[in-house]
Amino acid sequence: MNNPQSVEVLLEHFCEQKINQADAISPRYGALWREVKRYLLSGGKRMRPRLIMLSYEAYGGKDKETILSIAAAWELLHACLLVHDDIIDRDTTRHGHPNIAGRYQSLYSQQSTLDVSHYALSAALIAGDLLLASAYELASRAPVSSEQAALVHSYLHRAIFEVAGGELVDTDSVLYALDATDPIAVATHKTASYSLQLPLQCGAALAGADGDELEKLGTIGLHTGIAYQLQDDLLGVFGDSRETGKSNRSDINEKKRTFLVLEAIKSLAPEKAAELTDFFTTTRPPSSEEIEQTVRLIEESNAKEVVTRTVEVETAKTLETIPTLAISSQHQAAISSLITKLTTRKN
Repeated sequence: MNNPQSVEVLLEHFCEQKINQADAISPRYGALWREVKRYLLSGGKRMRPRLIMLSYEAYGGKDKETILSIAAAWELLHACLLVHDDIIDRDTTRHGHPNIAGRYQSLYSQQSTLDVSHYALSAALIAGDLLLASAYELASRAPVSSEQAALVHSYLHRAIFEVAGGELVDTDSVLYALDATDPIAVATHKTASYSLQLPLQCGAALAGADGDELEKLGTIGLHTGIAYQLQDDLLGVFGDSRETGKSNRSDINEKKRTFLVLEAIKSLAPEKAAELTDFFTTTRPPSSEEIEQTVRLIEESNAKEVVTRTVEVETAKTLETIPTLAISSQHQAAISSLITKLTTRKN
């Protein structure tokens, strides 16, 4: 039953319905929904639907129809957050292709010489809002009891609330002192909560898992999520853009105070640490030469090794907890395998 392909089909059908409805309002609105469909189906790991379906199945869930639209709803939430995150980061690519803002930048450039970037970001913002609303709509289609529906909505509410806090603190950290933001706390709320903890718990709760099991799943999701985010930070600087599908300079360009950056400052000689600190505390936009020099300084430090070890430690904490779950060894192995892939990924 743990089949993300079924989620893919459901998402495609859902988008087709919305395209037909949007075309009746305006061809341009239909075009936006076609871009949403393209964006949704252009790639991604379908990690959150996998976790929902896997935990539901592990705790005895039998009805595929019960969980499928809920799993797809979490993918829509994820897509919404990616669209908004790209707007914040001013990125125009995702999965190696133009994202929604990137597509509209090209489209609007053919129409006008006005502030095309503003209008392209506006279209992307609207698309993100539509994806968020659609997550709730799709979740509401699940054939579950009113109590279960309320449970699903409570998990979605909590996910949005936590990730918004993590996103804000991550985004505006550039305005504050370097030590004013804890990157591990950001990873906990921005990544671990909605990407791992809550999907695992939501699927298991729908299958009837008790409080102790939900707490263990939360622990697994927490440590995996921190490892996942730290691995993402590494890929954000050292990853191959051809594999990751996005720029490996955008984190530096946005001056994000990641765990990697803070560890680099700690480990460098005073003069070079001061240069790196100056880069991340200066308010003017960086030049391409300054970005490349910053990457070289990070490479000179031992930060990459520290972050890699931390990823390994957090992953080990997860793998130590999985055998304590009251599920079959087969399902324990499936969760372990998925988590190992997530924390060692290259894209």
